[in-house]
Amino acid sequence: MGLLLTAAAASRIEKSGNDLGEICAMLSSDLRYRGKGLEGDNRAGELLPFKGPALIGARRAIAADPAIRSIHILVRRADDSSVELLRVGRRGGWKRITRVWNSEGAPI
Repeated sequence: MGLLLTAAAASRIEKSGNDLGEICAMLSSDLRYRGKGLEGDNRAGELLPFKGPALIGARRAIAADPAIRSIHILVRRADDSSVELLRVGRRGGWKRITRVWNSEGAPI
């Protein structure tokens, strides 16, 4: 796999205020965990969290600190394995900022 993101997804990630380098590092780690990383890269990878547990964790973090207005999370959907960047708000609602990968793991 050569591309991690499309230009449109990268633009939406940067516009939301997230660090593009951190997002790419998380995506690369997920690829290494799944055995689809670059050849010769034998670092351990980490799987992206699924949407349900990640939303619960974000809501708990927001409830624990009254200064937090929203949290951005990068999650994998359990139903089709696509990857999305979500914003979780103060009341616990969420909004999708962008889909990063489709169900086959290809950039959208």
